[in-house]
Parts: sequence; C-alpha cells; structure tokens
Amino acid sequence: MEARSRKKIAESLYYATEYGEDLSQQDHDQVVPLNGFYPAEGYHQDYLKHHTDNPYIVINDLPKIQNLKKAVPRTLQRILIL
Repeated sequence: MEARSRKKIAESLYYATEYGEDLSQQDHDQVVPLNGFYPAEGYHQDYLKHHTDNPYIVINDLPKIQNLKKAVPRTLQRILIL
C-alpha cells in the first residue's frame, strides 16, 4: 500500500474516532509521520481494559471507541479488534 493510501486511512480513522459523523472539525487537525516511539511502562499497558470505570476513560476514550465502531465497516473492525 502506498504512503498516500496509508495516510488517507489514518486520517479517516482519526476523524471518525475524534468526531464521529461530524467531520466539520477536520480542517483543524492534521496527521503527520511519527518521528519516534517510546513504549509506556508496564502499568500503562492495556490501561483501558483494566480501568474501564476510570472517569478519564469513560469521558474521553469510550465515546471515541463508539464513534469508531459506528464509522468503520464491520470487516475492518475485526482487523482492528474493536
């Protein structure tokens, strides 16, 4: 898959996650290449899975996951494990 296609997919998933069906905000954000990656400490791994009732997770993350599930076709959901 060429870089433009991967970027388009990444942008689509990002906007679907952030804004659900309302893509009016997409002009304010951009998807750029990652310059580096540092793995988090062990206690951060699978945080959502182990802290589903944490207020931050409930307010910020769970709605984004629901938006993504609505926006992404079922076949892609299986690949992304949503």
